[in-house]
Amino acid sequence: MNPEYAKTFTQVRPETKFGKFVQFPATRILIALVFLVPASIVHNLLYDYFIKDLEKPLYYFILDAERIVNFLFFLISYRLYVKYIEKRTAFETGFKGSLPEFGLGTALGGGLVAIVVGAMAILGYYRITGFDSGWYLLNGVFQFGIGSFLEELIFRLIIFRLLEELTGTWISLVIISLLFGFLHLGNENATVWTSVAISLEDLIIVGVQESEQ
Repeated sequence: MNPEYAKTFTQVRPETKFGKFVQFPATRILIALVFLVPASIVHNLLYDYFIKDLEKPLYYFILDAERIVNFLFFLISYRLYVKYIEKRTAFETGFKGSLPEFGLGTALGGGLVAIVVGAMAILGYYRITGFDSGWYLLNGVFQFGIGSFLEELIFRLIIFRLLEELTGTWISLVIISLLFGFLHLGNENATVWTSVAISLEDLIIVGVQESEQ
C-alpha cells in the first residue's frame, strides 16, 4: 500500500474494550456521521427560515453563498472527527496539489458530459428549445457541484474508507458501489437499470483509482 494512502487510516491502537469499540470501523462510521449532523441542521434551518422566502435573483445568490459556507462547515466537521477520534491529520482533505487535480477532474468530467450530450444531439434526442436566466446555470453548478463534493465526503472519505479497514479494499468497493448506485433510485425517472449502471460506473472508476494506491 502507498505510504501516503496508509496515513488516511486511524493511528489509534486502543488497549481497552471501550477504546476498541470506538475504533471499530462500523462504530466510527456512525461517529463521523454524527459529527456532520450540526452542519446539516444549520443548513436546513437557514433555508427554511431565511433563504426560501427571498426574492430572485437574491435568492440564488444567498443560497449559493450558503452552500459554499455549509460545505466548508462539513469539511471542518470531518477534520475535527479525524483529529479527535482517529488522532491524525486529515491529509485527504488537504489543499496541497488539489488545484491541478481539480482542474483535470473538471476537464475530464466536462468533456465526458459534452461527448454524451453531443452524441444525443446527433441522434436527435437532445435539442435546445430556448434560453433562461444565467442564474439557473450558476445555481445548478453550485447545487450539483457542492452536492457531489458532499457525496464524496460521505461515501468515500467516511463509509468506503472505514469499510476498507474492516473488509479490505475490494469488498468495500463492491459494497459502496452498490450502496451509491441504489440510493439513486429515489431520483426522478430512476430505474433499477439506471442504479445498476451507476453502480458499475462507480465500481470501475473507484477500482481504477484504488489500483493506483
